[in-house]
Amino acid sequence: MSNRIDVELLQARVQALAASKRLEEALDLVAGQLEHHGEDPRFWVVYGMVLLANDRQEAAEAAGRRALELEHDSLGALDLLIMCAHHAGQREKALALARVMVMAAPNLAKGHFWVGLLLVGNSTNRTELDEAAAAMGRALEIDPEDPDHFRVAALIADLGGNTPKALEYLRAGLNTAPNDHGLLLASGVIDGADAVVGDRGTLLRGMLAVNPLDDTVQADFAQLFLERLRPLGRLPWVHGMLGALVVERGSGLPGILAAVLLLGLLAGAGWLRYRRAAKPLPAGYVEEIFNRFPSARTGLRLLAAAGATGLAGTVLGILAPDQRPGLLLVGGGAVLGFIGGTLLDKASCAPPEAGAPRTALIAHWHRRIGALLEAHWARFRMGCLGILALVLTLPGMGPAAGMIVLIGAGWLLAVGAQLAILVLRLGPGENPWVKGRTLRSSAKRSGLAGIGGRMQSVFYIGYHLFLPLMFLSLGASMFAGGIGPGDGTGTPATKDGKQPQIDSPYLRPTPIPAPSITFEVPSFAPVEIPDFSKEAGSD
Repeated sequence: MSNRIDVELLQARVQALAASKRLEEALDLVAGQLEHHGEDPRFWVVYGMVLLANDRQEAAEAAGRRALELEHDSLGALDLLIMCAHHAGQREKALALARVMVMAAPNLAKGHFWVGLLLVGNSTNRTELDEAAAAMGRALEIDPEDPDHFRVAALIADLGGNTPKALEYLRAGLNTAPNDHGLLLASGVIDGADAVVGDRGTLLRGMLAVNPLDDTVQADFAQLFLERLRPLGRLPWVHGMLGALVVERGSGLPGILAAVLLLGLLAGAGWLRYRRAAKPLPAGYVEEIFNRFPSARTGLRLLAAAGATGLAGTVLGILAPDQRPGLLLVGGGAVLGFIGGTLLDKASCAPPEAGAPRTALIAHWHRRIGALLEAHWARFRMGCLGILALVLTLPGMGPAAGMIVLIGAGWLLAVGAQLAILVLRLGPGENPWVKGRTLRSSAKRSGLAGIGGRMQSVFYIGYHLFLPLMFLSLGASMFAGGIGPGDGTGTPATKDGKQPQIDSPYLRPTPIPAPSITFEVPSFAPVEIPDFSKEAGSD
């Protein structure tokens, strides 16, 4: 039989054990006090919290109901039941219980906090978002010292597109609690938060130094590192287009030196980005990240292989009489880079573990779509670079120009294909374009907003699918036969603008003897023609 511990002291011990992740020990401690506090509703609330922390949801809900049986107006028991419903994904049930708490204690901030949190987590229109903002504003009026209130209020404002208001809430919350864990982590999803908290890498390193075992900070640090490596996936496309230009314009040793210099510049840019991304990480932490996300390591290796393949293709295209085999290697390097960049993108979007619930997969797919959309203007700038490289191949629009078109169009097509697959996986209810438009419209106009969002998604994805398909056919014809100056037969010109002389026994003229034809004039018997004039005179 265990010694009796007061409920307040028991709760403090449980919190200390939970902070050190000794949840089973905390559960044993509370269970040992059951015979002493079986009739105390406060004990059942503590017991339920520990059960819920150990993922024993049904037992935790039963403990909350037992507390309500002992004290019908127990707000702690109601709070526990809201947490159980929220943990089980029962949003409507949790929201209904939160509204009951607000009616039971309108001057208690907890109920308003729950209403705002539950609404913002699954808002489907602007009306719900405004209601969540109002509830969180009321919670801040009642308790302006709780940093969680500022955190959720900032997230609501950011979701509604009011970034200045979100930064204001973030700044006010950090003035109240400068070292609050939740506020500091929430700054990572608010645009422009660096102006308030400083460089995020430095911030996370400081948080990790305070608590090296914080899994949330470790995950955020790993994701930040991989996000900063994400632009490396665009380098193979640049290398491919400029490499094709070098094949077209370069020749001999100067051309080979230009190819090596191009790879050196791109590799140097990639190495500098890698060093900047790894700079805030503690020693040895990069290796831990790659062990946690092996696909990221594979992606970087494929990017390096893409650079080597592109260099080999460029040199071969310069030295060989026919550019096509070398240009095919250049294109193969771009394909390797696409695979490596895709693996790196996937790792940077925090992929869930195997067997994770669909909600985790949906969040991961949303992050991947967001990463592709964020790179829109980077794709535009690289498209301009590709057009410039294409113009520099003039006047001959031969195989090199065709490869530039193939690489650029293939890149856009790959982006469109990824977007289409992700949107189909999400389903119509999670279409990001639809959700973005409905959150900016009222509940009455959410239907029209949803239609507009679907049309926008179809247009954006279709632009990345059908337009590249048209250019792919053009690039393939240019690569295969060229459309530049020639003799009108489709034969491409060489680098000096002259037509190649093709020597083949099948194309040599073969002398054909002219046929000998003898004409014989046939002989006819004489024919007597009567004199019709005499007969006419006698008449």
